[in-house]
Amino acid sequence: MTGASNPNFKHGLWSHPLYRTWRGMMARCYNVASHGYPYYGACGVTVCKRWHDVRLFIADMPARPSAKHTLDRYPDRTGNYEPTNVRWATWKEQNLNRKPRKRHLRGTRCRRGHQYTEENTGIKSTGARYCRTCYRANQRTRYKQQTIQT
Repeated sequence: MTGASNPNFKHGLWSHPLYRTWRGMMARCYNVASHGYPYYGACGVTVCKRWHDVRLFIADMPARPSAKHTLDRYPDRTGNYEPTNVRWATWKEQNLNRKPRKRHLRGTRCRRGHQYTEENTGIKSTGARYCRTCYRANQRTRYKQQTIQT
């Protein structure tokens, strides 16, 4: 038996482009074995009841602008996954919307005190952000050291 005639058939949307996004969101919030659970579900982040049905999630979400966009909770980064608090965002946009790490309580500034603004924030391939002002200063220092050694 295949499709709707199968008693285990639920929705048939496993191949939809948003299905993996929905499944990841649900796992982060409700699956204790999920890698992201300590940062989402354990902190009280939930998914609105309407979105527990993948069909309704797909109906509510606009199409993903590009493959570089992922689901982001915005404008309330500590809020729940609900239609009024999600958007498609790039890694750069998400890094500007994240909470500060515990070791860097400043969060909006780099270790040397430069402001993390859109112009001054670079994003590494790993998704980590860096201060462009500090990066340029380090590059100049390395260049000077290389010219002195040669």
